Amino acid sequence: MGNKPAVLILSAGFSSRMGIFKPLLPFLGQSALEYVIDQVKQAGIERIFVVVGHKKEKLEALILGKGAKPCFNEQYSEGMFTSVKRGIKEAFGDVPFLESEEEVKLPCGFLLHPVDCPLIPTSVYEALLKQIEYNPEQIAVASYNGKNGHPLYIPKRLIPDILSYSGEEGMKYFTKKYADSIVKVEVENQEILWDMDEIFDYQRMCLYLKSKNKENEIARRKIYLIRHGEILQHEAPILLGQTDVELSEKGREQAEESGKALAEMAPSLTAVYSSDLKRARDTAQIVIKQYEKNLSLTEKKDLRELALGDWDGKLVEEIREMYGEEFEKRGEDLLRYKISGGGENFFELQERAVRCLETIIKETEGEIALVTHGGVIRTIIADLLHLSLAELVDIKIKNGQILTILWPPC
Repeated sequence: MGNKPAVLILSAGFSSRMGIFKPLLPFLGQSALEYVIDQVKQAGIERIFVVVGHKKEKLEALILGKGAKPCFNEQYSEGMFTSVKRGIKEAFGDVPFLESEEEVKLPCGFLLHPVDCPLIPTSVYEALLKQIEYNPEQIAVASYNGKNGHPLYIPKRLIPDILSYSGEEGMKYFTKKYADSIVKVEVENQEILWDMDEIFDYQRMCLYLKSKNKENEIARRKIYLIRHGEILQHEAPILLGQTDVELSEKGREQAEESGKALAEMAPSLTAVYSSDLKRARDTAQIVIKQYEKNLSLTEKKDLRELALGDWDGKLVEEIREMYGEEFEKRGEDLLRYKISGGGENFFELQERAVRCLETIIKETEGEIALVTHGGVIRTIIADLLHLSLAELVDIKIKNGQILTILWPPC
C-alpha cells in the first residue's frame, strides 16, 4: 500500500478509576504498553507515537526501547482529547497541510489505540490496513458482531477539523458526526471491545492470554472490596491506623452511594464482611441497608487498618516534634519500619489481610463484599496482581470506592 497510517497510543491518563497505573501492569512478562507496541509493530506499522503525561518518566525509556516515539502532553489532566491533538501534532507537524512533496510523505491518517485496550491483536491491525489501502479517505473502525471497538482510523483530511474543535465531546463528536459513513471492519476478535476499567477486567485479560480460551476452565467468583466512607475531619493532619473514629456526614452519604451501586452490580451478593473499627463497620451497615434482602455482616479484626503503635491517632506535627529521628527513619523505609508500642509494617499487614481474605473465601460461597481500609485493600491488590509493595503508592483508592476482583486470582 502507499503511506501507511501512524498509530497514536494514548497513555497519558491518571488511571484513576482502577487506581493502578495501567500502562505498567504486567502482560506475559512485559508491561501492557510494551505488549501494545509489539502488536502494532508486527502489523508492519513503523510510525508509532505514544502520548504520555502522568508518570511520563516511567514510560519514556521503555517506549524508546521498543522503537516508538514518546510525546508529552502537558495538558493531559484536561482529558483524552488533548492527548489526541498532541499525538496528531507530533505525527503530522504543522497544519493546514500544503499541497507539496512534504504532504505526500506524511501518513495517510492515524489509528487511535488507548493503552487500556491492550489485547487488540496484530490480525485486527492487518484487517484495518486492508480497508485503509482500499480507501484511505474513509473513517474505519474495528467491529465485533456489529459493535464498534478499537482501534479507530481517522483519515488525514479530518485533522484540521479535529485540531480546531474545542467542544466537550472530544472524538465522540466526530464519530457521531460521521456515523453514517464509518466503515465497520468486522473481525473475529471480541478483545477489541475489552478495556481495563477495573481490576477484574485486567485479571480477565491475563486469564485470556494464558488460556487463549474465552471460556475459562475454572469458575471464578467476584469479590468486592470497599473502602469505608470519609471520617470526621481533624483540626490538622493525623496519622490514623487503628484509632477508632466516626464517619462524617459526607462519609455516610458515600456509604449510601456505595451501597446503591453495589446492589445494582451485585444483586446476588451473599454476605458482607468488615473491619471491626467503627468507620468500616458503619459503612458496611449502611451498604447492607440498600439491599431489599437480609444480608449478614461479620466483623473481622484482621481487616483493620495498619497498626501504628504509639503514633496512632496523633497529629503528624506532634509526632514529628516528639519522635523526630524515628519519624525520619520511617520516611526512609516506609514499608518495613515498625512503630514502637505495637505497630506493624506493611509486610505484616499484607500477611494478615491476605490470610483473612483466604479464610473468608473458604467459609463462603458466591459473591461477597469486604468493607475495610485503604491499607488493607492496597496490600490485597498488590498480592493478587503480583505487584511489589513498593508499588502500593501507585494504588489510589477513594473513600467509598468499590474495587472488584476475581477469585481465585490468575
